Amino acid sequence: MTFRLAVIIIVVVFSLGYGVNIFSVASAQTRLVEEFPLKRIIVGLLALSLCCGCKRSAEEYPAATSPTKQTASSAPAAGQSVISGQVFFNGVAPAPRVFNVASDKACSIGNNEQRISEGVIVNRDGALKNAFVYIRAGFDDITFTPPSTPVVLDQRGCRFVPHVLGIQVGQPLRIVNSDNTFHNVHALAKANKAFNLGMTVKTPEAQRVFGAPEVMVPIRCNVHPWMGAYLGVVGHPFFSVSDSAGFFELRNLPAGHFTLEAWHEEFGKFSQNIAIGVSENKSIDFTFRTTQVDSDLQLDASLPRTIGRIIKMQK
Repeated sequence: MTFRLAVIIIVVVFSLGYGVNIFSVASAQTRLVEEFPLKRIIVGLLALSLCCGCKRSAEEYPAATSPTKQTASSAPAAGQSVISGQVFFNGVAPAPRVFNVASDKACSIGNNEQRISEGVIVNRDGALKNAFVYIRAGFDDITFTPPSTPVVLDQRGCRFVPHVLGIQVGQPLRIVNSDNTFHNVHALAKANKAFNLGMTVKTPEAQRVFGAPEVMVPIRCNVHPWMGAYLGVVGHPFFSVSDSAGFFELRNLPAGHFTLEAWHEEFGKFSQNIAIGVSENKSIDFTFRTTQVDSDLQLDASLPRTIGRIIKMQK
C-alpha cells in the first residue's frame, strides 16, 4: 500500500514539473532555477516514501523466528523439603562379635588386639546405627549430574571406614589404605562390575566409578576376614546413613510422591510410601523388629555378612 502511494506522489510531482516547463515563458535561466528545486523535491519525496514503505513492511511482516528447542530436564530444581527421622531396633539385639587381630601386628593399635563387629550397633534407647536410608522410587526417569567430589572409603586400623556409605552413580569412589600393611578391596557388585584391588603401602590409593544403581554392594578384605563394608549406589543425592543416635536426614528434596526405604545388613529392609509438599519438613521413623535371634550363628570369614540373616524381620 505504501509503495503505491510513493508511485502516485512521484507521478504527480513529475506531472507538475512538466507543466511548469510547458507553460513557462521565462528565460532559460529562469527555467533552470525552477527545475532544480523541483528535482530536489522529487528526490526527497521518493526517499521518504521508500523509507516509510520499508518501515511499514517490517511492521506488517515481522521476521520469522526459530522454534524454541524442547529439551528434557536432567533433574528437577533443588527443592527445600526435608525428610528426617530415626531408625530403631525393637527386640533382643545380638551381642557384638569380637575378633582377634593379632595375626597382623600392623592391625594392633597399642595393645589392642581386638575388633568389635559393626554389624549391629544399638544404643540404650534402641537407636540403630549404620542403616542406609534412601529414596528408592520417585526419580526413575530423571538423571542427576553426579558430584565430582569423591566419596572416601578408608582402610584404617584394619577396618573399613566408614562401615556403611552411599555414593551417587558416576561419582568417584576414592579408596585409601592408611594402614602399614597389605589389604585387598573386593567389591562383590552384581549390577556393576565387580573388582578386587590389592593395595600395598606403596600404592595407598585407588579410584573406581559405579555406572548403575545397586543397593547394596558388599565389600570385603580377603586378607583380614573381619573387615567388611557396604556401599549403596543410587542415581540421585537423596540418601543418608543413620548415626549412633539412629538419626538420618535427606535434604533439598523437591515436592512429590516417593518410596523411602531403610536397609540394614542384619535386619533386612522395608519401605514407606510418602508424599511431601513444597518446603515441607517431614519426620519419619523406622523400627526393625525381630522374632528370633540365633546366638550361635558365626561370621562367615569368606564374606562379611550380607547374607544369612541372623534375625528375621517383621514389619
